[in-house]
Amino acid sequence: MAAALNVSAFMALLGLGARMSARLAGKPLPPMGFDRFFDDQTWPSLIAFGALCMVFLVGHGASSADTLVVMGSEELGKYAFAVIVTLGYFAGDFIGHRQFHRRLYRLAVIVAAVAAVNLAILSFD
Repeated sequence: MAAALNVSAFMALLGLGARMSARLAGKPLPPMGFDRFFDDQTWPSLIAFGALCMVFLVGHGASSADTLVVMGSEELGKYAFAVIVTLGYFAGDFIGHRQFHRRLYRLAVIVAAVAAVNLAILSFD
């Protein structure tokens, strides 16, 4: 559950950082309100979010036998992970609007670049 909580908190803080950065730049974001909920959501943003979740789901343990179990149930563990990280995505969208999604795009590019460099370094061995 720690991984799910970390992703969720990261998403919310990404949105908060976008809001604070816009305010410091002198271009504050529109006020938070449920009438703007998901106005700036895009397919690339959802794909980046899904890829980030897959990184945590696939890489959550040392082996494939390390499954997320909540109250003795692997199925409940999967749902708990999905709900927690989705709430973080909702929070990031709610707080940071379009800037949250732009930062999520940048994160996806940076993660892909780091993974490519890592793979290249490991292939030289």
